[in-house]
Amino acid sequence: KVHPDHARRNVAAQEADPDSLLHFTRRLIALRRETPALRRGNFVPLSTPAGVLAYLRQAEDESILVAMNFTGRESRFPVPEGDWQVVFPREADTLPAALAPHQVLLARRG
Repeated sequence: KVHPDHARRNVAAQEADPDSLLHFTRRLIALRRETPALRRGNFVPLSTPAGVLAYLRQAEDESILVAMNFTGRESRFPVPEGDWQVVFPREADTLPAALAPHQVLLARRG
């Protein structure tokens, strides 16, 4: 059967929506292709509160922080020292003070 929400949940609709799951996935794949640490870097888990997963991927002179908040509330976690620049979902000069509910964030040490 066709899903009842098929008018919104289809490739054509997601192609037109820059905030769709399709675009989210494509941006992550592109970032992985252009970032050596995400392809072959060492995995370093970080201590986080319940419901948050954070780790570093490190290769050569590159460090990437990956943080995911699986909770429905804002959550803080200790960020490793360094000058971090957000590279996903949108570039920003500094890390936010806390992860929003269900937020995924990747940052590069500058």
